[in-house]
Amino acid sequence: MRDPRCPVNAATGQGGQFIEVVGPARPGKIGAENHLLPTRHNPVVSGCSNQVLSSGGIRAWAGLVADPFVVDIGQFNRIVGGAQEVFRDLPSTPLGPLRGRPVRADGTSGVDSFGGFNASAIVVEVPISMVIGNAKRTSTYLGNNTTIGVWGTTSRTRNRHLSTHRSRVTPAPTSRCSG
Repeated sequence: MRDPRCPVNAATGQGGQFIEVVGPARPGKIGAENHLLPTRHNPVVSGCSNQVLSSGGIRAWAGLVADPFVVDIGQFNRIVGGAQEVFRDLPSTPLGPLRGRPVRADGTSGVDSFGGFNASAIVVEVPISMVIGNAKRTSTYLGNNTTIGVWGTTSRTRNRHLSTHRSRVTPAPTSRCSG
């Protein structure tokens, strides 16, 4: 669902999502129950997805990227089923020949089963001086100069429908997934 704060791009016809990065900052509470960090007195970068956002040395970007993972699902299933032993044909090994997909003239074999699919990505760049590097950090909740803690949440508007015969009503409050 397009966020009304992020206008539709005339060239692509697509709108964006609003993103907000708060911190680095000490959380008010840690554990299973969580709360959003207040934006007051904490560094904040916010704006629409698909553009680099920057403020106070922090940069953030969120959007769709080509799926970075490569796996040959068909060959994986043949290996699991016992029809072949490896992904790529290996005619001479210390174990003897191992059956797999033939190697093509260009040195490749297999099929990228995730090719052409997108993944959602969030990238945040923070100056190292904001997270480590001074003796005063040893007394923080992290307890040392070399460890950082990361917590994130994503939200979406809950859609409420009166019935299957009526149109959607005003969106309800947001729901969050945290991790």
